[in-house]
Amino acid sequence: MAIESLSLLIKPVGADCNLRCGYCFYLRAGALYPKTSGPMEDAVLEALIEKFLAIPQPQSALSWQGGEPTTAGLPFFEKVIELEQRFGRAGQSVANSLQTNGVLIDDEWAAFLKKWNWLVGISIDGPKEVHEFYRGPYHDRVVDAAKILMRRGVPVNVLSVVSNASVGRAGEVYGFLRSIGFNFLQFIPCVEWDHETGGVLDCSVGGAEFGEFMCEIFDLWRAEPEGTVSVRHFEALAAAALGMHRPLCSFNSRCADYLLIERTGDVYPCDFFAYPQWRLGNVTEDEFEALAESPLRQKFAHAKESIAPECKSCRYLHLCYGGCMKDRPVFPAVTPDRTRLCEGYKMLFEHVGDYFERFAERRRREIERVRSAAASPGARPRPNAPCPCGSGKKFKHCCGRSR
Repeated sequence: MAIESLSLLIKPVGADCNLRCGYCFYLRAGALYPKTSGPMEDAVLEALIEKFLAIPQPQSALSWQGGEPTTAGLPFFEKVIELEQRFGRAGQSVANSLQTNGVLIDDEWAAFLKKWNWLVGISIDGPKEVHEFYRGPYHDRVVDAAKILMRRGVPVNVLSVVSNASVGRAGEVYGFLRSIGFNFLQFIPCVEWDHETGGVLDCSVGGAEFGEFMCEIFDLWRAEPEGTVSVRHFEALAAAALGMHRPLCSFNSRCADYLLIERTGDVYPCDFFAYPQWRLGNVTEDEFEALAESPLRQKFAHAKESIAPECKSCRYLHLCYGGCMKDRPVFPAVTPDRTRLCEGYKMLFEHVGDYFERFAERRRREIERVRSAAASPGARPRPNAPCPCGSGKKFKHCCGRSR
């Protein structure tokens, strides 16, 4: 069965990490896979890459995460490149990304990442006091790593966890990240459940607290020249206004954006749901087509459609679709309960008003203007030139596509 689009989130060392962050949701995977010392075995890695690159799609995207993936060592990732070159087809587009805490990043790592055009996500929660509250005394080292990457010309995004340590400090967090030079920002709300009591752990951020945080981030972001800074939540709202798939999976109507691959080759529909009841199979035994289309994955993908009664009548349902299922009170079971972040999402949606609808209308008018101009003799941009509409794509892949 053909797959329209499928990306992978790969845990090459499972839950192994050189830190032990106080809010880490993934530490429990150490109990699920207790023998996870060392990186993914060669046979698993080879099967993974060979089978995945055999899928015909516009781009084959592999995201390497953890735990801490750099603890696998640079030779492991050199092997990844070797296998991608061996199994990739002529002209095939393969995109790799690495999510890291930055502690092990040095010039050698940066040279490798630049050479092979990897996108790097680096985890920094903000200024030292905020970052080190849960991540330990490594703030200066992580900032140095970010500067090494940017100095080498490696494309870098930042991932900031919004925990109780971040509450009331959105301005400090945003200002710090921008002072380092980050232009691509992602804010992840920390919602961690106590499975014994059903309550949330102290590290968690409340719905209203997260809403206030993101409203302040929006005001700071909006004050910047348009197009200067990308914030994942706002990119998702812009995509929603344009009728496009959102780059934030928690704001999409179905949970089917990627597959999680554990160190052992076991496959799950989501990294938050790497529990035995959601195991889809193993890359050494199953084909990706079968994994992607399996009844269990389809059950998971559609589970989000079961929402709380109050969500069904909410005027913002088309924006968040109930949020991420892991933020519902009885996680890891899949239920129609409201997300803990509901109040915060409503605050944000009310705060931004019609900003993104107006943005979308401007973009649609600009696209139409560019297409009209391109239809005039001698006015059509070169195929590989940046599209004049400002999308960032090549003209031939945007307004210059055959209609």
